Amino acid sequence: VFPLGGQRGTTIAARLVGMQLPKEPVGIALPGSKDNFVYWNWTSPDGTTTRPVQLALSDLPEAVEVEPNDAFDADTQILAAKLPSVLNGRIGKPGDIDLWKIEAEPESTVRFEVFASRLGTDLDSILRIVDETGKQIVMNDDLKGGVVDSRLNWKVPKGGPWFLEVKDQLPS
Repeated sequence: VFPLGGQRGTTIAARLVGMQLPKEPVGIALPGSKDNFVYWNWTSPDGTTTRPVQLALSDLPEAVEVEPNDAFDADTQILAAKLPSVLNGRIGKPGDIDLWKIEAEPESTVRFEVFASRLGTDLDSILRIVDETGKQIVMNDDLKGGVVDSRLNWKVPKGGPWFLEVKDQLPS
């Protein structure tokens, strides 16, 4: 399922990937509850259901990546992310990278956190903040306690532009 969540009380257009699933997006009505996570499953016209998928809920505005967004070149569609917001991306193939241009006040502290393995995916994420040449400013691989999701707390320096890069630790 992509995206793996959305803003509370809204309906998201989710893409389902798998055998005998619809090719067109499916509307998922997200509850307005204060829960941070809910479980959802798709029911086919013949009544069979998929296994439950955990979805994340937030009050923040949402942005969904547009491919290609994995390089600093003319063919890339790097979306500007005005913070705070939730950035929904998908590492769809080996070597895929998601880049987001960061719009945040200098001297503010922002937190970037990946929710992938905690939502049941195989992604072993790496988060990096880079400049427009791709030079690394700061990086995080795994959370403590063996969780392979990443988290960065970053004080935004003056200057920029700055970019958030998300990729998989493993090349496969």
